[in-house]
Amino acid sequence: MSPLELSAALVGAVSVWLSTRQSLWAWPTAIVNVALYAVVFVGARLYADAGLQVVYAALSAYGWYEWRYGGARRTPLAVSRTPARLWPLLVGLAAGGSLLLGWLFHRYTDAAIPYVDSALTATSLVAQWMMTRKLVEHWLVWIAVDVVYVPVFASRGLWPTAAQACFLVTSFGFFARPRRPMPKPTAPEETTMTSVPALCSAASWAQRLSMRAVSNWPMPWVSTPVPSLTTMRLGWMRGRGMGRRVWVSEEVGRAIPNAPG
Repeated sequence: MSPLELSAALVGAVSVWLSTRQSLWAWPTAIVNVALYAVVFVGARLYADAGLQVVYAALSAYGWYEWRYGGARRTPLAVSRTPARLWPLLVGLAAGGSLLLGWLFHRYTDAAIPYVDSALTATSLVAQWMMTRKLVEHWLVWIAVDVVYVPVFASRGLWPTAAQACFLVTSFGFFARPRRPMPKPTAPEETTMTSVPALCSAASWAQRLSMRAVSNWPMPWVSTPVPSLTTMRLGWMRGRGMGRRVWVSEEVGRAIPNAPG
């Protein structure tokens, strides 16, 4: 255990906690964290992870900007869900990157665990990009990655880093609920009697009838004569909690229940 690794683990833990709170300070602390870890991983011969820190630094700068200005009209970025059509692309990038990096590090370096290290590296990049876009499922990807990272770091004697990975899993599981939840669709306002005539035009069946014939037509479901369609407009609304239609007369301003559908 070195002071440098311990400092990197502490800064990383602070950065993770800030990210669960959707604080912009998560990104500058992340840049400091990856700069420290680049040196730590080179010493542990985890070259893929060392190179990953450089990409993390670039993604952290990008995420810092996106969280601040990535919303509509340069407003703060809102939390959203990952579109279903995006998942095949993300999985493909993670798998392809894992195989390519694993082959390169196995062939050209003395990496301790080239394919495992490369798989974690590629998947971490996907999770980091999702985080820059505030895609809420990035927490699930980070949890899966860090569960594997714990024994990897422990096998290399990086105990503070392994403890930090444990903290990440715990933080993601218990503290990662967004402080500002995703917007929910607003329920439609209840239809009032006064808004029904404006929303409903004359019923199509009534329009096809002769106005003259309908003017004095006795309707058995109405106790009083119905005014002429030349001065009345009919519309319908669904009875509140009753699941039945209610017809509305604009002229007389009353509801006529139990009209045939």
